[in-house]
Amino acid sequence: GARTSRRTVPEMLRALREAGVDSLPGTSAEILDDSVRSRLAAARLSSQEWRDVIEAAHAEGLPTTSTMMYGHIETPLHIASHLHQLREVQAKAVARGGPGRLTEFVPLSFVSAEAPMFRLQLLPGCRAGPSGIEVLLTHAVARIMLDGIVDNIQASWVKEGPRMAQVLLHAGVNDLGGTLINESISTSAGSKHGQRLTPEELRSIVCGAGRMPAQRSTTYQVLNRFAESPRAELANEAWEEAGKGMATQKAWRDGDTRFGSYHSLVKSPQWRFKAEMVARRKRDGSASIGHGRVLQTREVTTASFAMVEAGIASQPQKTVTYSPSFTVVPTFECFNSCAYCNFRARRGEPRAAWMSSDKIRSILESLRKSRAAVDEILVLGGEVHPRSGRRSAWFALIKEVCDIAQELGFLPHTNVGPLTRQEMESLSASNASMGLMLEQVSRRVYESRKGPYLRGAPSKEPGLRLAQLNLAGELRIPFTTGVLVGIGETEAELEQSIDAIAESHLRYSHIQECIVQPYRPGSRDTWAPSTRFNLEELPAVVALARSRLPRDVVVQVPPNLVAECPDVLRACLEAGARDLGGVSPRDEVNPDYAFPIVDDLADRLHEWGF
Repeated sequence: GARTSRRTVPEMLRALREAGVDSLPGTSAEILDDSVRSRLAAARLSSQEWRDVIEAAHAEGLPTTSTMMYGHIETPLHIASHLHQLREVQAKAVARGGPGRLTEFVPLSFVSAEAPMFRLQLLPGCRAGPSGIEVLLTHAVARIMLDGIVDNIQASWVKEGPRMAQVLLHAGVNDLGGTLINESISTSAGSKHGQRLTPEELRSIVCGAGRMPAQRSTTYQVLNRFAESPRAELANEAWEEAGKGMATQKAWRDGDTRFGSYHSLVKSPQWRFKAEMVARRKRDGSASIGHGRVLQTREVTTASFAMVEAGIASQPQKTVTYSPSFTVVPTFECFNSCAYCNFRARRGEPRAAWMSSDKIRSILESLRKSRAAVDEILVLGGEVHPRSGRRSAWFALIKEVCDIAQELGFLPHTNVGPLTRQEMESLSASNASMGLMLEQVSRRVYESRKGPYLRGAPSKEPGLRLAQLNLAGELRIPFTTGVLVGIGETEAELEQSIDAIAESHLRYSHIQECIVQPYRPGSRDTWAPSTRFNLEELPAVVALARSRLPRDVVVQVPPNLVAECPDVLRACLEAGARDLGGVSPRDEVNPDYAFPIVDDLADRLHEWGF
């Protein structure tokens, strides 16, 4: 909110308080250790930024909660450090005085069932959540370490279930949170709890543990105390005075009808997009279409039209777009070593030399004076390691290319590998859009001994690249991404990659197009896959992508990579592809494959009815 409204965090918090906000959740703490956060949630605040926001809220007189998500890749030392940092935050708040402080600490078990980082194996070493003993010990240690400084330890019955929550009342826990009605976050991640607990059920859990139930406010003022027996409490004077009565109890018992059910919602086929796509393919007789099968053009065309139905493929004019572009590569030097790469140059090779800013300006000024029909400047580049002392100079050069291009009236589009939040924010000011190929989310492909990444490609790590997609969404940067097909993936893995792109876009609405790019061997690559990708399979992959991606994400096919097979390009268009990408004088990534002449391409598309 502060970033969007161009305010400082204290200014934003002050405005929220003046608007009526009285307290804030201390969520997204995850684990307050950046070595964990960079792998777990790279696009989120750093540990210090989280502390700064919480401490700023306390300074403004706003109490906050505090949380910790555990049971994934952290160690006991990380948990101890997290708790120690909360002690430090609270000590500052107490020394300052006033209402701004941590009201409670809530340990949150990692729920793995539907979490992409576990389900899709995006995070090496990620566990399936904590064991029961870990849950017990974590709450008990939290009580010991926070004793006398954070008074309240809350058990999340949504994560742990009512029975474990009851046990935790004997391990330092003194709060069970709220009734919640329909909790969606844990439910979406696969938790079997979280639908709703009635006040009576919560009090029964407390009484069953031999404790006295009490209703509290957000800031832990006790509002009502209840009888020890859950049956007797219905007659309790405070309960009656609160106006809850039997009618309200009945409403709670009939809650699924009264309040709806998130559990029912997520199970309903009406809202299950992926299940609906599978069912649609079966209804249309297109279940046989998939990666790894050679299909006839007519079969692909018929099936894909059925899948996209009233989508892009049925638009009256069947318009296919492209972008007149020119590529600038400030340097081909790259610390990655992908076996399939035809782009990279090793440091010290002539092609690895960095282009001077004068040379860049001269190229772009000449392009502008030539009156070439070019709108887009594709800024590509090899990657300098994020921890290299040369990284800042490398980034300054990339930024300068974009600034010069923008100054001369071009639209820069940068794709130079994974970037930090600060680098992304800096480039967003001078880029019309940005991009990064997801390639594949499969860790099996990434770690395969016979795969394209074996020689060492740290920045091709699937979790890192997926985090970059989400970071672009958080920063509201229009983004291009895509899948690289034919590098050893299975059909299921290809579907997971496409679904990951769809999920990122459904969350942020920022992905403009998804490139379906076939692997094509080049004169510089050193990879020798056991089987070559058959271009005749590409239309089926396009149909798959079109059926699984949101309608406003355009499917793109690079025309130069299928130029030798015109029927394949036509079948890809019939299958739902509607963009041909940036057409430049030279494809720097695939230099062995020249772009077709635009006029010739246009004539051919007209012949096909596009």
